[in-house]
Amino acid sequence: MEKISFNKSLVISSPHPYVLVTTIGRDNLPDIIGIGWWSFVSWDPPMVGIAVGYKRHTFKNLEFLGEFGLCFPTENMKEGALKAGTISGEGKDMFKVCNFKKVVSEFIKPPLIHGSKVAYECKVAEKLDFGDHRFYIAKIVNIWSHDSKESILFSMGYNKLI
Repeated sequence: MEKISFNKSLVISSPHPYVLVTTIGRDNLPDIIGIGWWSFVSWDPPMVGIAVGYKRHTFKNLEFLGEFGLCFPTENMKEGALKAGTISGEGKDMFKVCNFKKVVSEFIKPPLIHGSKVAYECKVAEKLDFGDHRFYIAKIVNIWSHDSKESILFSMGYNKLI
C-alpha cells in the first residue's frame, strides 16, 4: 500500500454513476450541473442526497428554491452531460448550452431532461454542511423514465465520462 492524494483516489475508485441536477434560480433560467457525489439515503420514504460546492451557481439556486431534478443521462447525451459538468450555468440557459430538451415536471419547478434513463423530482428536506460542500437530502416526489436501451453514464475521476 502507498499513500495517494484524494484526487488520485477518485480516479482509481472510478467509475461513479454520473447524474445531472436541474435547478432554477432567481433569474428563472434553468440550470444543469453534472455531479458524481450523490447517493440514495432512504428507501421508505425514497430519498437522495447530493453534494454541491458553496461556490457553484447550483448552490445559489438550491438555496433559493429547494427543489431539483436528478437525471441519469444516457450514452447519447454524453456531449451535453460533459458540458453541464464543466461550464457554469450562471446567466445561461443550460438546456440550450447542452442541447437538451426540457420536460415539464409535475411537482417541482425545475424541468427534467428529455431522454434521461431515470429522472427524479426532488424536494429538499435537510441540509448538512461538510467542508467546502453542502449535502442536500431530498424527498423523491415523482419518478420518470425514458424507454432507452442505452446505458447510463459514469464519471472517471471527473475528467471523462464513459
